[in-house]
Amino acid sequence: MSISSIESKLRSLQSEVERLSRELEREGNKEVGYLKDIQRIEKSVNKNTSITQIKSKQRSIDSDNEKILKSRKNQTDINMKINKKRIEISKVQSELQKEQAKLYDVSLKKQNAIIEEQRQLINEIKVSPSATVNANIEEKKEYDFFISHASEDKDAIA
Repeated sequence: MSISSIESKLRSLQSEVERLSRELEREGNKEVGYLKDIQRIEKSVNKNTSITQIKSKQRSIDSDNEKILKSRKNQTDINMKINKKRIEISKVQSELQKEQAKLYDVSLKKQNAIIEEQRQLINEIKVSPSATVNANIEEKKEYDFFISHASEDKDAIA
């Protein structure tokens, strides 16, 4: 996989964890709301409350307790999803690090190849001037020159 696709997958997983965390918070708030309802109902019961009202309030409390249990189950499910996503995130991060290491190795090999090529060129340049100087020395020959004049120019020269 390419680094950009891995990074995209990582961002997607992180946003999914954030979404699940918000959902977990909402479920926690629901549970707190149900607990407050139960406390409110329990406080409203006194010695003047009739049996039918007590039974009605008990049904409300039982209903809220069921909602609390359902909310806790949802919270557990969400926590499990979050944990799975975090495990997946760590795997993707590991994969990203491996891909970055591969890219770094390729880059390092290219740099080393360029450096080696430059060294070879420098060595060739060092050897090349001395060979050129030797060739120039060997090529220097003395020549005798003879300049001939045309007869028409003879009067002008003499």
